[in-house]
Amino acid sequence: TNEDGGYSVLVPDGWNATTGVIDTTSTIFTPLNKATDPSQEFIGDIFIKALQIPDGLDIATYYRTRAEINLFDVSSAQLPIQLNGLDAIRFEGVAGMLPSTIVAVRVGSIIYEIEDFNESHQTDDIFDEILSSFRLSQ
Repeated sequence: TNEDGGYSVLVPDGWNATTGVIDTTSTIFTPLNKATDPSQEFIGDIFIKALQIPDGLDIATYYRTRAEINLFDVSSAQLPIQLNGLDAIRFEGVAGMLPSTIVAVRVGSIIYEIEDFNESHQTDDIFDEILSSFRLSQ
């Protein structure tokens, strides 16, 4: 559970969860055989962070007009999905140092971004396991 972020996620077997590395709303997930090291380029396989947004903005408006990076412009596909009863958008092939998949879900004035860095866990069910266990804790 990340109290500052207002969510909880089940940690997959054989994985660590570390909160507060990026900011207090963030959680980083790493396999036990990988070390979390913010001073290095690699700090985790899967990230969750909570972004405060102005009330009333939907996901599309936020990314197209206010976000530092417009995920609609830098992703190869955008798919509307349901994440445990919440409307979300799955951004695939998000360009960056390495391509990523990001699921963005808006709840009130928060957008939760759940990112599979380097798309490392698209076929081993770990990303889907984390997505399916995501719950609001408030």
